[in-house]
Amino acid sequence: MGSEKKTGVRAFPNRMEIMSPQAVDRIIDVTLGYLEDTGVKFDKHEQTYDTLSGAGCDIAEDGMVQFPSDLVKESLGHCPDSYKWWNREGTEYVEYGSGNTCFISSCWAPNYIDPYTREKRNGDQEGIAILTKLSDALPEIDISGIPIATGDFVADGATMMKNTTKPVHFGAGENADALRGLIELGSAIRGGGDALREKPYFTLHINPELLRYPSAISEQIQLCAENNIPISIATMGIGGLSSPITMSGTLVICLATTFPGIVLAQLLNKGLPCTEASTPSFMDPATAGIRGIPENALTDMAKLEVCRKLGPLVGQLSAFGAITPEFNQDAIAKITWDFGELATCSFDSFLAIGAVDTGLVNSPHATVYADELASMARRVWRGIPVDDDAFAIDIIKSVGSGMYLTQTHTALHARKDLWRGKYIKNISLDAWENEKMDMADRIHEDLAKILDSHTVEPLSEPLQKALSDIVAKQKG
Repeated sequence: MGSEKKTGVRAFPNRMEIMSPQAVDRIIDVTLGYLEDTGVKFDKHEQTYDTLSGAGCDIAEDGMVQFPSDLVKESLGHCPDSYKWWNREGTEYVEYGSGNTCFISSCWAPNYIDPYTREKRNGDQEGIAILTKLSDALPEIDISGIPIATGDFVADGATMMKNTTKPVHFGAGENADALRGLIELGSAIRGGGDALREKPYFTLHINPELLRYPSAISEQIQLCAENNIPISIATMGIGGLSSPITMSGTLVICLATTFPGIVLAQLLNKGLPCTEASTPSFMDPATAGIRGIPENALTDMAKLEVCRKLGPLVGQLSAFGAITPEFNQDAIAKITWDFGELATCSFDSFLAIGAVDTGLVNSPHATVYADELASMARRVWRGIPVDDDAFAIDIIKSVGSGMYLTQTHTALHARKDLWRGKYIKNISLDAWENEKMDMADRIHEDLAKILDSHTVEPLSEPLQKALSDIVAKQKG
């Protein structure tokens, strides 16, 4: 985190690009052409209609809104390149964007794996507390996101606030009242609404339907604009099911869904931090399996290039999702593939850490593994030093083809330059032969130790009561 200074290098220095500039322009032209000629449906919401029509959008009687291409491009260009995402105390921040890469533990799974027993459990407040505490304990996880979706958004948010000091990432479903409750919680933590606006503590994941904005979603965007809450606008097109089977077709339907929400947000609050956060996915018609390899990675990378040219922040991806029902060797292979494919592209963040069983289960074991992958990536992102000390020419002249193990230079640089993983090991063959457990079992053995040794600074009793009162009011 930073305090009043920018964080260090946290992203790959050179992005890998998969499309020509002409291909990027073609996707943009097709998407903007669809929004201008056909448009997206907005359910009736008076302020939204007034705002959009006042900006030059045509609104049909059935709620279809056509967006002039120039308006879309201008609005996307108003999104800032970065913003400060503050911790619970408002003393430190993560700078989101501007070449930084954040790891966010949001998963929203209805179920979770008990970190102590390995049993699968239904989502509940106890699970949220445990898994949020785990994300707080892991050093490479920057943002604590909702680990489990119980449907009680305000209660879930309060539980998270009590179990992490890190910035948080929330969702409110299609429920504007739930967002009002979350804003009350954030204002209580900050000591007032103005303080929350000055130092954003949480961001909101907003989920319109494909090509349709229910009125509650429009209301959420309005509330975020009024309270300066950064937003991520997300949707999921599943190629072959809810969107065209082709990667370009699915990408266009996703962008045509998310861009109008960003336009609305910028019209309400110019400069509000907005992230295009759609998840293009694909279904194999033969097996009904979802999350294609490498189709998801390719479409995510293409989306990144398109959005970067237009201006909005972008980068939240289900980079760690696995389709296996538990964290096992197959899950490790899938998670590693996703991460390796996407980490070279300088995304702003990786989302859905811990997701297995196609996002239906939160695995704390997968979260710990993701933390290790993040540590490895950040070592790569630091690059290779090329100063005189690193070249060690004097030592090479002195030792030549001899033994460097006994050199002081080796001792000084071994820990600084060489990355050592806890689970991804660089050890001798004899040590491997003596290893009694695979990675999944080694992580499980450590989970209880991680949780039992970590403490989260408790909120004051008056503040805990204030949060409980907000939750109770919301239920009533």
